[in-house]
Amino acid sequence: MVVDVYLGRVDGVDDPSREQIAEVLGAELGASAIRRIVVALSIPEPGGIMHATFRPDEGGYREEIRLGGLHPMMAKRLDLWRLDEF
Repeated sequence: MVVDVYLGRVDGVDDPSREQIAEVLGAELGASAIRRIVVALSIPEPGGIMHATFRPDEGGYREEIRLGGLHPMMAKRLDLWRLDEF
């Protein structure tokens, strides 16, 4: 199972950090059957959306940094796996 979560911005409220998101995912979901969680957060900068991909890790979830803010399906479509050795 994979999950995509889309978050909007609320005026006057700070955006959650990636560490905070990983902490909440680990606390709320624990060890589950979820293979991947993508959190998309709207941001005011050019591009408009920040993607963070989390995968299960010991006792929680860790961010998959190598995707560089892309949604994993976009990385798959661009065949970014070819760049793993660079």
